Amino acid sequence: MTPYIYCSDDSSLDEFNGEDPVVGDSGTVEESGLKELHADPNDCDSGDVSKEKVVSEGLSDNSVEIPSVIKDGIRHGGFSYDPIDLGGPSFRLLRLLKGRDPSIPCELFTARLQDRERVISYESISYVRGSQDREYSVVLHNKKFGVTRSLHDALCFLQLKDNDRIVWVDAICIDQENDVECGHQVRHMGDVYSEAESVIYWLGPPGFDTNCCLRALRRLEEEARRTVSKTWTGEQWMAAWTHLEASDQRHPGLERKGLEELLCRPWFRRVWILQEVAKSKAASVYCGNEFVSARIFRLAPSLLGVAPEPHCQGILDMMPGPFRASSWFGGCLDLYTLLENIGGSEATRDKDLVYALLALASDAINIIQPDYEKTDEDVVETVFSFLFHVKPRLGIRPNSLRDLCTRLTFWNERALELAAMDELDGDAAMAHNLDRRPRLPISEWVVRAVAKNKGKGSQILEAILANLERLSRELPPGYVTAVVKEAISKRCQWRRSAQNVVLEDHLPTIGHGEVLQSSGGKPTKRCCNHQDPASPLPHRQSSQQTN
Repeated sequence: MTPYIYCSDDSSLDEFNGEDPVVGDSGTVEESGLKELHADPNDCDSGDVSKEKVVSEGLSDNSVEIPSVIKDGIRHGGFSYDPIDLGGPSFRLLRLLKGRDPSIPCELFTARLQDRERVISYESISYVRGSQDREYSVVLHNKKFGVTRSLHDALCFLQLKDNDRIVWVDAICIDQENDVECGHQVRHMGDVYSEAESVIYWLGPPGFDTNCCLRALRRLEEEARRTVSKTWTGEQWMAAWTHLEASDQRHPGLERKGLEELLCRPWFRRVWILQEVAKSKAASVYCGNEFVSARIFRLAPSLLGVAPEPHCQGILDMMPGPFRASSWFGGCLDLYTLLENIGGSEATRDKDLVYALLALASDAINIIQPDYEKTDEDVVETVFSFLFHVKPRLGIRPNSLRDLCTRLTFWNERALELAAMDELDGDAAMAHNLDRRPRLPISEWVVRAVAKNKGKGSQILEAILANLERLSRELPPGYVTAVVKEAISKRCQWRRSAQNVVLEDHLPTIGHGEVLQSSGGKPTKRCCNHQDPASPLPHRQSSQQTN
């Protein structure tokens, strides 16, 4: 087996043994698509191989078949990981060496989780990975190590001039080529973020407007440290902001524009940041060199008069700070609630829209397991059945997992139709859905289906009436009409005929709803959407369109 040397005219020597070489015994092979690749060790110095120097267009666009061992060696410049103890909570940390060196010198060292007295304080970096091409590099233990542009930008800005900085970042601290280690580290990912002294929410490079916004928020934070109590209300924060605005050189228009730009950054749409935000006990929002604590950034939309998109607002509510506990995130975190508030994330694979939330969902632990070998259709059926306790069927089935996650209320309403038709377990399914989401509208179509259900019709009607009785006590007068209250009190005599169902004739008078058109073309009547005064977020409107 012949050794083959891959290096450029000014880069260093690296040696690989391969059964299918792409260069010959000596000289440069032009037809390989690689430039300046020599087989004579005398032509090169010993040391690292720079990907930027060595890789030609042929390697970059994969037009030439290169053995994977050669690609990995070029990307990592000869660097190899020392193994970590996979029998315990071991992990690696990255030391960014002090100074503003554009080559970003750094070192790795091993530590253990759940040993706070002995583990050095560190920060975890939450960022958008972007392109997977490792077009840039850092210097890791004096060897070049390939990284993406997004990570390179983050590390470049996060270097400190006078002090080393200890951080954890997945792309370097985990050996991405070691599947066993990757699985071990993923299982401990939540602990990595929860044990961090602080989490860095890296939003990307700065702009003039984003700098204006973060600088103003930072001044508020510095001013607040002297006077602010943890029990301050939103009105008190607004008063402090107004006072600062009157006494300082401010640019409200630019600050508002900067915040809007920040909230549109890809970081807010990436599905895997949800666990990173949820597990952080303290955090700061970074954009370039400017930063502010997450608890202050959480207030920015109300201070600047910006209305975030619902998904973005859901992530702001998850950020650590005094308002986290009073938001939806401080309540019951079942899978439905998580999807309702942050189900609009972006993911390379639709399965991750659910899989990324499983570690946070209180009701899905050990019930839904991440399985990438399942088809998308199988995962849709599994999640639909778990959420609504009925199986989807032809005609009432989401087109995709993304369709289910982004139109959750709509599909919950359709699930009531499936429960109404189920002659085996329809009563349990109806009770489950109405118990958890009591304000779901009961359409005329559902009532007709219940009337025709010979197996469980009477039990399903009982579940519906029990829910309306509960609403009649909880909701303002007029929401449930006197006619329906009378039907509830008498527990109406059940009849099989659809024309004789008590609720059917009086359904249009339940609440102040509007006539809607169902997907089957039948007009349906919907209860009004009542807003719970204690709810931290606006009540979600149905995704069905008004007729």
